[in-house]
Amino acid sequence: MINEIFWFIIFMSIFWLIQKKWDQHQLEKSAKENKTMLNEMYIEKHEVEDINANEYRDLDLNFYDETRKEFERLGFRHICDSINKTVLKAVPNSRTFIRVMLGRDQFTAVGIFNLRFQGFLRIVQLFGVIPRNMKTIDLETEFEDGSFISTTTANFALMNTHPKIYRESLRQATSIEKLIEIHNERIGKHETEFNTRPVLVKDKHEIQKSQDRFTRLQSQYRKNVGGIVTKEEMDKITEGTGLRKIGEEVQKEMEKKKYR
Repeated sequence: MINEIFWFIIFMSIFWLIQKKWDQHQLEKSAKENKTMLNEMYIEKHEVEDINANEYRDLDLNFYDETRKEFERLGFRHICDSINKTVLKAVPNSRTFIRVMLGRDQFTAVGIFNLRFQGFLRIVQLFGVIPRNMKTIDLETEFEDGSFISTTTANFALMNTHPKIYRESLRQATSIEKLIEIHNERIGKHETEFNTRPVLVKDKHEIQKSQDRFTRLQSQYRKNVGGIVTKEEMDKITEGTGLRKIGEEVQKEMEKKKYR
């Protein structure tokens, strides 16, 4: 979820610049704000808190409930509903919660979330500048060698991540049954190719410990690239938007602020 939220924040900061008569000062300000947000989000341990889904009726609870029923039909069980307080603090105009489920195999965790923005971001979302439908399902499995595979329906450009995280993005319309099938095939191939086995996670606490290790890898990668958005990432973010030139300028400013 971190990558998905930050992708849109970067995109919107560039979109906002294009609405102004941007100058060097505005570029420097945008680069500084984006790097600060990266530093706040890509830390090694996030604060997570359980919530009551009924307090989030502005989100599509029907999506959460119907998705849960389908996973339960296929042998998964509901673990908890939670929020990532670290991400929501860094991006206060975003609103979501994650419904966590676990497969009967006890090594495939599921994250279900409907991401919505508030304020200016919500307006541009309604006008279609950024996708309106951000309902996402992530399947994730950790392995004994410290690697992860992630199979997701987040079908927009994503931030790069650690080499030990193997991610595949499928169409948003992919059925849950097909999503599970593809993820299981990837598990089998990963076991064979790397001679490793999945890590068992039996309850909420073990799932969170696994997620902490996943977050640590993401944080390590971001530090390795200097704590900024790379040129490759910026090119993906602005591809086909007409924002390539200003995106390049923002990225150059971020390069000046990277960790050495």
